[in-house]
Order: sequence, then C-alpha cells, then structure tokens
Amino acid sequence: MSALVEHVKAYAMEHYNDGGWDVIVECWGDSEIAEVLTEAGAVTEADARAAFAPLVDTWQDRQADAEFHQVEALGVEDFERYYGHAPRWHG
Repeated sequence: MSALVEHVKAYAMEHYNDGGWDVIVECWGDSEIAEVLTEAGAVTEADARAAFAPLVDTWQDRQADAEFHQVEALGVEDFERYYGHAPRWHG
C-alpha cells in the first residue's frame, strides 16, 4: 500500500497545477491517502489515480468557480495583474 501512497503523492506533485491535484499535495496525509486507496480496492497505480479522480474533479470545479467570481469582482485586467496570469477559462 505504501508504494501506491507514494505514487499518488508523486503524481499529485507532478500535476500540482492540473485541476485539483494541488489539494492532495497541500491537504492530504499518507493515512488519508491510504484510506481512500483501501476503500477503492486499489492495487495498481492506475487504480490509485482513478480512486482520486472524483475528488480531484470536484476540487477543480470549486477552483474554477472561485476564479470566476474573482474575475467577476476584479475584472479580467485586474485579475491578470494580481495573479500574474489570465483566468484559465478566459480566451
């Protein structure tokens, strides 16, 4: 199990800026990761990533919603100036 936990942590770090994987890096410990893997019956690295897909997708949606409201409040130009990049969903 520890190899799968390490795989999830490494994959999350590698994909830190892709969707909600940053939440796994920042907020999840080994025991929480192992619990999800155990509940999912993960035995392969692909199983391990798949076990986290719904969680990562949820966080990605929440981050997109938050970014939308930040742009709505600040405007695109001020958002870009403050965050140093265009909104991810903006052309």
